[in-house]
Amino acid sequence: MSFLKQATSQAVRFGPFVDDGDFKTSEISLTIAQADMQLSKDGAAFAQKNAVGNATHDTDGWYSTTLDATDTATVGELILQVAGVTGALPVWVRWYVLEEAIYDALYAASAAGFDASGRVDVGSWLGTAAATPTIAGVPEVDLTHIGGDAQSATDLKDFADAGYDPGSNKVNGVVLVDTTTTNSDMVAEAPAASANADAVWDEARGDHVAAGSFGQVGELIVANGVVETDASNSALQVQTDLAEASNDHYDVMTILFTSGAEAGQSRLITSYVGATGIVSWNAALTGTPADDVTFVILSAGTTADAVWDEILTGTSHNIATSAGKRLRELAEAFVQASGTVAVVTDGHTVTLDAGAVATADYYPHSRLTIVEGTGAGQSRLIINYTAGRVVTLESNFAVNPDTMSLYQIEAADANVPRTVEHLASGYVAVFTNLTTITLDSLADANADLYVDCMIIFPDGAGAGQARRMSAYTAGRVVTLSPALDTAVAAGTSYRITAIGSANEIADLVLDEALSGHTTAGSLGKAIADIDTLTAALNDLSVGDVDSSISDALTVDTIAELSQGAPETNPTLVAALMRLYMALTHLLDVDSGFKEFTNNAGTVIWKKALADDGSNYTEAEGETGP
Repeated sequence: MSFLKQATSQAVRFGPFVDDGDFKTSEISLTIAQADMQLSKDGAAFAQKNAVGNATHDTDGWYSTTLDATDTATVGELILQVAGVTGALPVWVRWYVLEEAIYDALYAASAAGFDASGRVDVGSWLGTAAATPTIAGVPEVDLTHIGGDAQSATDLKDFADAGYDPGSNKVNGVVLVDTTTTNSDMVAEAPAASANADAVWDEARGDHVAAGSFGQVGELIVANGVVETDASNSALQVQTDLAEASNDHYDVMTILFTSGAEAGQSRLITSYVGATGIVSWNAALTGTPADDVTFVILSAGTTADAVWDEILTGTSHNIATSAGKRLRELAEAFVQASGTVAVVTDGHTVTLDAGAVATADYYPHSRLTIVEGTGAGQSRLIINYTAGRVVTLESNFAVNPDTMSLYQIEAADANVPRTVEHLASGYVAVFTNLTTITLDSLADANADLYVDCMIIFPDGAGAGQARRMSAYTAGRVVTLSPALDTAVAAGTSYRITAIGSANEIADLVLDEALSGHTTAGSLGKAIADIDTLTAALNDLSVGDVDSSISDALTVDTIAELSQGAPETNPTLVAALMRLYMALTHLLDVDSGFKEFTNNAGTVIWKKALADDGSNYTEAEGETGP
């Protein structure tokens, strides 16, 4: 039993920490943070210790830390537990906090209550100062009552004279003592501590099954025995002294070796032969157990726990078609990394712990999911990842995680909204006005790089707007055209898409050579046929033709097309009008559709978009909206 002084800062040691895989190797390089060290004061709920700082390794898996005056403020039982540290089994330790005066009386260099000779100085009785004895060093006892009745010195003398016979050393009138020569109910002296210990460990388990008791733990041990000499003994089986005669009696239970070179190793029992006591298991030990090595057999319940708690690694679980290998492969296919969030910078920027790889751009377009703790259930697309394990997400969390939240990085899925036209994405750094903003460092710092591209704001203040980038500087300052309707803000997410201006598209179309456009019903084929049709009109004069063409091109007007899917075989008028509307009116592009509108802004037709990360496609036109 250990004691601590109340409301006093003091260093403590706890351990040893051992590996949670082999249950014996000392863990000497753990990172045990302040948040990992939880205290329960006098039966209260566990909470993080108040003293700041990580634990420091001492030796052989023992660590030390400091408890401050707040940690030791409560008198009574104080429990420190450290659980959940990666790679190690949990450890806990118990102290009792004593009031300052009591602690000093016991342990101070000049303790008033005790000295090296074991003397006790009684200063008072029930608050009344003790009287000085007549003879120094000899306490005086004055009997005034017996059984609650007041007694005088004469009463006590009469009792002694009448009741005690000095000749026989007996108290007269007590029949049992007066006539009994041997008393079997009393012992001459208390049994030794070793005898008491033997009695405890030799006690039959019987009804000792209270939850949390050593008796209940003992119920998990189904049998114990020793290895016997046999030529068939190996790292996969041994002959034992087990008396059970039924074959397969111990199948799916666990054999745990408790001595010898293989002490601490355990395996799943796959076969038991009752006639010989031979036990076989699922995977080879590090060696063949020697004769007389001891072991215990644990119940199947402990085996089930061990199976579900087993760490899946490519080294230990790589047998073809085994469940362990299949589970490991499934996990690796979907979960790229997992661990605890280390730092939360803002709603879209977090730093991960060592569970993630420290290589820049290692998780492009993967998803970060919070699986446990604050913010659990949220998933966001990763748009940037640094060698310092800093993650930038496509949009803000609704509820920010904290440094106790557990994360998983999952492989990118088909819903990632990124195409070959998607040049950059990130967050607005500065909002200056409705036509001027500054982007974050995820955008390129080359002047004019994004001129005439489209910038879309999918999340945050001003979300849902899209504008042409009419100017772009090396300082990542963007000029928008036209001005925004609603202000964006620092932290609004952006996406830059390579869609040229209407003038650029028109130039490319009108400068295209007609020779390769021969598909029946296409606009190129229709225009190319004009030369042929003109030559056929040889009965008209050049003036007539010129006049008619001039009227058609400069005087006659064409009505805009009504809502509907593009025709399979359009007229020249319809084809020209559809081209005109596509080049001059609003073109709205989102992650699902490219929408073509009339002069009033109504969607006339649209094209579905698709992107699997390798190919970007636009479907046949269909009717709007």
